[in-house]
Order: sequence, then C-alpha cells, then structure tokens
Amino acid sequence: MQKWNPPEGINKAVRNDWMEIAIQPAGMGKFTAITIDLGEYLIGNLIVRADGARGGEILDFQHDQCLRKGHPEFVRIGDGCLIALANRMRLAAGDCGHEFFHIIGARHVTMIARDFDRPVTVRLQYRSVGYPFEMKGSFDCSDSALNEIYAICRRTQKLCSLDAYVDTPWREQAQWWGDARVQAKNTFYLDGDARLLARGIRSIAGQQAPHGLTYGHAPTSAGNCVLPDFSLTWILTVWDHYWQTGDLKLVKEQWPRIRQVLGYFQDRLVRDERDLLKYDERFWLFEDWSTLPKSRTPTFLNLWYLIAIRQATELAGLIGKKTDAKKIDDNAVRHEELVVKHLFDPAAKLFAPCLDEKGRQTGDPSVHDQTMAIMLGLVPQAHQTMIAQRLLPYLEDREIPGAKPSSFWATYVLETMGQLGYGKQVVDFIRKKWTPMLSTGTAWEGFEWDETKGWSACHAWTAHPSFHFVNVLAGLTQTAPAWRQIKFSPQFVAGIDHVKSTVPSPLGPIDAAWKRTSSGISATLTLPAGVNVKIDLPVKKETLQGPGTFNLTVPT
Repeated sequence: MQKWNPPEGINKAVRNDWMEIAIQPAGMGKFTAITIDLGEYLIGNLIVRADGARGGEILDFQHDQCLRKGHPEFVRIGDGCLIALANRMRLAAGDCGHEFFHIIGARHVTMIARDFDRPVTVRLQYRSVGYPFEMKGSFDCSDSALNEIYAICRRTQKLCSLDAYVDTPWREQAQWWGDARVQAKNTFYLDGDARLLARGIRSIAGQQAPHGLTYGHAPTSAGNCVLPDFSLTWILTVWDHYWQTGDLKLVKEQWPRIRQVLGYFQDRLVRDERDLLKYDERFWLFEDWSTLPKSRTPTFLNLWYLIAIRQATELAGLIGKKTDAKKIDDNAVRHEELVVKHLFDPAAKLFAPCLDEKGRQTGDPSVHDQTMAIMLGLVPQAHQTMIAQRLLPYLEDREIPGAKPSSFWATYVLETMGQLGYGKQVVDFIRKKWTPMLSTGTAWEGFEWDETKGWSACHAWTAHPSFHFVNVLAGLTQTAPAWRQIKFSPQFVAGIDHVKSTVPSPLGPIDAAWKRTSSGISATLTLPAGVNVKIDLPVKKETLQGPGTFNLTVPT
C-alpha cells in the first residue's frame, strides 16, 4: 500500500454545505486518492460537482464504515457479505455534476482521481436519508459510559431505519426479520412508532416462500434465504405489534398467513420419530451466529417453536378464532411434554442441545436453550441450575462449554436475567461488551469488529441496550398491551447515583427518575391517563393509576 499522507497539504474548504477540494493533477495513467472524514456515520447518497475538467477524467468513491488504522481498507468482493460499495463518475468537459441514486452508509469516503492532467475543483455533498423518527424516548444516568453506549445504540437504530428496518446501512441493507424484531423493540422505547414494524410484517408476509414459510428478508430474489426459525419470529412480531399498540387489526389481517406458517411445522417431513421438529435440510436453520448444532433434532428450534405457538394461541383467542386457539393450544401442550421428556436432561438439570439420529441427547448444553426454558417456565425446579451453570457465567464472561449467544441473541439473555433481578450483571456485561464500540460511534454486528472482513460496524440488532437500561435501571417494564399497565421496579445498581428515563408509550410519555440521597433513594414517576403501575420496590408494593406524578422514598 502507498503511504497515506496527513491532510495538511490538501487544498480544501467548506462552502455552503459543500466540501470543496482542489485536486492537483497526477498525470495520465496515474491517480490521487484522498480520504474524507464525514464527521459521523451517515447514510445517504453522494452529490458531486466538478469545475474545470478536460473531460474523460474519472472520479471513484470508495465508502468505508470507519477507519481505525488511519487508511481505508479496500474490501474484496464476491464472497458472501464482503462487498465494496463504490461510485464512479466520468467527468464531462468544463463544469459537470451528478447525484448518485444509491443510498450508502459510511463514516469515511475515499475519492480516487484518475487521469487528471490539470487542476480540477471538486465539490461533494451528501443528501441524508432515513425514517422520520422523533426519538421521544430518553435515558440518562450518572455513569457516563452507559450514557455513551445508549447514545450509540440510539444512533445505530436511526441509521438502520429507512423505508424498512435494514440490518446495516453499509452492506446489503436487507430487511432481515430476526434483526427487525430486535429493532422494533428498540424503536418502541426510543420513539414509540410501530408503523415501520407493521410495514415490514406485511412485506415479509406478502412474498410467498415454499411450503407456507416466509423468506428471511423481503423483498428478495434470494431463494436460499428461507429460514424456518425466522418464520416463527415473524409470528412473534405480529404479537409484538399487538403488544405495543393494543390494535388487533393487523392480527386479523395476517391470521391466514400465520396459519400457513404453522401448517409447515405440522408436516411429517419436518418431524422426527418422537414428533419433535427436526432440521429440514431444504432450508437454512439460522438460530444465531453461534455454534448451535444444526443437526437431527435441535432443541433451539423446538423451544423457539413453542414460544411462537404459545403466542399464536393467545392471538387466536383475542380475535375470536376459538377453534384455531384450541387446536394450537393442544399442540403447544403436547409439544411441551415432548420437549421436556426428550430434550431435558434431569441428571444435569439442563436442556441438551440436540438429539442424534438414534434419539440420544448429545452435545454441551447451550446458553440459548436454558434461556428459552426459563422464558417458557419449563422445569422451574431446574432454573437455578440453568442460571448458575450457563446464564450467569455467560454474563460474567466466564469460560463455559456449549454454544454462547452472539451480540444479537444476547438480548434475550439480558432481558431474562434483568427480569430475574440480575441487574448488576446485565449492566456490567453491557458495559464490558459495548464499550469497545464507542470507538466507531455505532453498535457493531458482533462483539468484535474487523474492517477487513466485511463485518458491519453499524448493526441495530446490537442496539438493544437502549431498552435494557430502561427496564433494569429506570425500572420501567410493560405488562399489558399498549402500555396500559406497567411495572416500576428499578434495580439500584452500585456505583450509579441517579437515573432518569422517558418511554413514549401510545398513551403518552411515561417518566421515571430516581437518585440517591443521604437517607435512601428518592424516586419520581409520572404517568399519563390510562396507564396503571404496579410499584415493586423492596419496601413498597402498591398499584397506582395515571394521570399523575408520584413521589416515592426507599430508605437504605
């Protein structure tokens, strides 16, 4: 690689929202490359104007997420997600300009000027794009590191919200539905807007995949992107939309499609000898970017299915589909019995990750499966073992056998452990794993990021601390559709002296704050009309009804 020089020698200026650069000629067959820092990660389309060209000169623009080594990485193309986003403009004689139509997310852009034999002035501008969030939610506390993490999660979610939720603004910009579920919950706490989720639910449902399933993202022409577990996630997002809005219209509209998805899982081709779900080699079983087994009878798939059909049962009942509700509920009861009978190891008090071809439990138990068992309330007498041997060591970053969640699936562990009172461990885990992401100002695709490998440095499936902080530290948790009922149960984590937060519920803003005083904890809660709260504090348990502002004191 040629040496990259400091910027002092570049003749540049900012005039009327344009970056103006005077390009000195390198000569025919040669090039000059200049890397520009946009100041923050942006998503938009590039606008270029050039004055004084001979005609025929070439301007290439290579887009990079962030530079941590001082120079751009020219990523090779043609291998999965490793793509090189670039623009090319061939200049006309005299003055010319062009606005590129392709929307690209980047923090740095490298302009490569080829075949320049005379000075040319180039002006650059970005037209930013994005979903019109108001970002009415907020979180602030006495720990500046947590505030910075919240800020990058907020920024990342905004960058990944266009006309659809996209996995990343930099790479394929696809509406992957596993990502979208996490992004929707981020959105509910950051802004309260459920329209982007509703649009995505319809988009996913509208493109038919084989055997009643949905595509993993839509719209798509990728026939290999059919993920049975993402089809179950799609059902869960229909539930999520109802839970956020209290509106059953979308449930009624999508019910025939829900039945189609559930029909696939009743096919004998996807069942093993015990009537458990097995790995269907025709499709992509994603589960998580982890070492979860993709083999004969995966526990993950069976537990995720049980979560989905339980929610589907409730949705059917809410819209008056009594026959469907009874049928799905009977299936759920039967499936739960099979899961516990065949996949739970009573000696270890843990769920095994899978069954082999002979029906034997095999492999090291995963964090994922124990988390879902607790979410489902399965084998409650084993929950403490699951926590002690898998969930707690994972949060404490201790070495454990078995598959461990990625930054994406970690949200389910963090939410579950937060609900169980492990707020300190949740906060410490987030602080440790997300602090490195502050170097780019965005939340990464994984807990590590390598700019040479095509990994995304802006991935909103990792922006979930935006609501975990509100749940755990501000103590606000939704307990009824449309936020008509909430729980207020902040965890007063050592080292944090004050917290304040706003959740933009459909009924109006819900505000919570607390601070340490010489005599204990002083807390304030403001509710809009129509919202009831169950206070769950160590020395105070009562139910209050909005509207109103309530002051609470917790002695130390």
